[in-house]
Amino acid sequence: MLTRRGGASHPHAEPAATARGWPAAAAAHITECRAPRSSLPVPPPREGDMSHKHRNVLQAIFHEPIASNIQWREVESLLRHLGAEVEPSHGARFRVLLNRREFFVHHPHHGNEIPKPELKHLRENLAAAGVTLARYDEAHAGHA
Repeated sequence: MLTRRGGASHPHAEPAATARGWPAAAAAHITECRAPRSSLPVPPPREGDMSHKHRNVLQAIFHEPIASNIQWREVESLLRHLGAEVEPSHGARFRVLLNRREFFVHHPHHGNEIPKPELKHLRENLAAAGVTLARYDEAHAGHA
């Protein structure tokens, strides 16, 4: 039995998609696509499976001088690719658990570019978790 907006149940209520005349399969797909991002399963990375974009982001994070054009979504994608759990915390803070190391990163408030002090903090925490570009290149020298 489905509920209406006010929470009262109605025996003949239909999902919004089927009420619009869409097939039930499309309605199920729409409902599935609306699942929160954090609940979607993220497959663990395979050996030698780092994309060129992920490697470039990792290189930019460890580059000196610190870059000022790294996007939040690129960093979040890299962290998830490395096997990190990334979940919202308080406000704009995100809790990251990577290689049994927990740290917090801040989502930028204005725009999507991560500020330099936050990138420095991220770099330090990635290194402490055992993730550096040099270590990645060493581990994957035979895969290139």
